[in-house]
Amino acid sequence: MRFWAVLILMLYSGTAFAECYDWPLRRGDGNRFVYDASTIYVSLPGLPEKLADFRVQVRGVVTPRIKYGECLDEKKRGKRARNYTVKLVSTAKNIQFCEPKWIGDERLLSARVVIDKFDLAKILVEKGYGRTDDGSSKSWCIR
Repeated sequence: MRFWAVLILMLYSGTAFAECYDWPLRRGDGNRFVYDASTIYVSLPGLPEKLADFRVQVRGVVTPRIKYGECLDEKKRGKRARNYTVKLVSTAKNIQFCEPKWIGDERLLSARVVIDKFDLAKILVEKGYGRTDDGSSKSWCIR
């Protein structure tokens, strides 16, 4: 089934993920477009309803986890970061998903997310809601 989704997505996109796309947002957990500060729900056009729903991981940033946080402080930080992203997404005039790539076998994509011409990863890092994704696994917990 994934094969067909990839094929349709590539045909729809024309240039196989070389550009930015204005994919429509969809409501997910908690009836929001945003799961956490770095995960956004989208519905890819041109696909059957059962195949169209995907999550997009914002490339270039690591944010605190809400559900699986190591400590209460991380979960609180994660909620604040998510609420900030919800505010940005809800008030945005234009959201683009650039250079998307598949992550694993799930319905998960990684993309550079641009909100009103600003890179979401950079905004989250500048505002203190996330860190640059450098591969390290520093804790968000205060010790």
